[in-house]
Amino acid sequence: MTESGRKKLIIDTDCGSDDAMAIAMALNDPAYEILFFTVVSGNVDAAQAAQNTLLTIERAGTYEPPVYVGAEKMLLKELAFAYETHGMDGMGDLGLKPEFATVKRLAAALRQVGFDYIFDTDFSADLTIMEEASEFLEKLKNKD
Repeated sequence: MTESGRKKLIIDTDCGSDDAMAIAMALNDPAYEILFFTVVSGNVDAAQAAQNTLLTIERAGTYEPPVYVGAEKMLLKELAFAYETHGMDGMGDLGLKPEFATVKRLAAALRQVGFDYIFDTDFSADLTIMEEASEFLEKLKNKD
């Protein structure tokens, strides 16, 4: 925990509807502070996942951590989108789009956290990197 008593998170997401739910829950949970999101291809392509993350942040109505776009392709295998599960836009094809939030440059993420902070800090107590919505939901379930 940090001085504020909130666990710091960096969330890596391929934001489809499942991740959107976990993101909204995390943004509204006073136990967590999301520093920023990194977005990759998975359920949908990285650009659409970024739009879904921004939309979710706006709709959560809390604070607005920055969103950075990461990998558009997988390194070791062929990418397969989950359109049959999440729709073509990852959010059930509802046609929703963010109104004001924008994607930030990934290099800015390193500046935000700071190179010295990254290399000189023991993150074991301060920071959790969440890779999947199911991982966050499991942590919430086991919180008590």
